[in-house]
Amino acid sequence: MASNRRWIAAAALGGVLLLVTGCAGQPGAACPELALLKGFAVVLEAGVIPAAGPESVTLRACQGGTCHLQDIELVPGSTSMDAGCSPAAPIGPDTACSASSVPDGTLVGYWPTTDFIPGPIDVRASAPGFGPVSGMVEGRLASFGSGACRQQVFQVPLHVGVDGIQASKN
Repeated sequence: MASNRRWIAAAALGGVLLLVTGCAGQPGAACPELALLKGFAVVLEAGVIPAAGPESVTLRACQGGTCHLQDIELVPGSTSMDAGCSPAAPIGPDTACSASSVPDGTLVGYWPTTDFIPGPIDVRASAPGFGPVSGMVEGRLASFGSGACRQQVFQVPLHVGVDGIQASKN
């Protein structure tokens, strides 16, 4: 009888340990830590860039009576070109698709800043050989993720073209 009690006690202790380790070891659903930049993505369209192409652009942005000035380093922009899939049809889980990056004549840069909030922003851009070019854009929050993992950050993509500065719809 004593051996039955020891067996029952051991089984009960094992069951409790199994429940504790099985339930306590389950992490909650974690959100990915996205590297979301706050600020202005800047694209100088090919039509406004002087032949030599500036290495930087000076952006002046004003909101609510406060202005900020920033020099932004520029690099050549590119666009992605579809290089097709293999096999071409039908597309399935074993299909390999690819793309390549092709220079598009633009110059791009980024101004990381936390100095602005959603609302109207007066922006002016200038560089040696061009400008100033100006425009009024609407600062907005960009959303990423979904559900409990949804994040919002201030991001405004600025396109500097022959018609001035506009915020892109992307």
